[in-house]
Amino acid sequence: MQKNLNNLTYKNIKNTIDAIIYYGNEQDIVIFTFGEFFIQFLGGKGYYDLFCEAISNNYLEEETYLNENQIKKLLELGWQEPQTPDDNFYLIHPIEYIKEREKLIQLFIKTISIYGDYKISFEDVILT
Repeated sequence: MQKNLNNLTYKNIKNTIDAIIYYGNEQDIVIFTFGEFFIQFLGGKGYYDLFCEAISNNYLEEETYLNENQIKKLLELGWQEPQTPDDNFYLIHPIEYIKEREKLIQLFIKTISIYGDYKISFEDVILT
């Protein structure tokens, strides 16, 4: 399923997470794109955690590389560094309880701000 959302709101993100864990398939990938960047979630119906990825320099053009300060801020938020040249920043986030999902939404918004000053337009919110 692909959805086009015009702007980023708390409700848009919450509804997307809820769609994964309540109505999703055995395994779904949701990709949020903004500029040259993306954050994606992997989960499924009944999951208690989401595997999350935020794009790393491994997949960016040199002119859009993250600088040391941006990388430091991602790590401070709890993102793990890529382990191989094929990896992105990643983390596993609990989502069983509403408060955990709220924390994930805040993490998502803070992460986007590290990549730049983006007014998000979800061109691709893809459930696969």
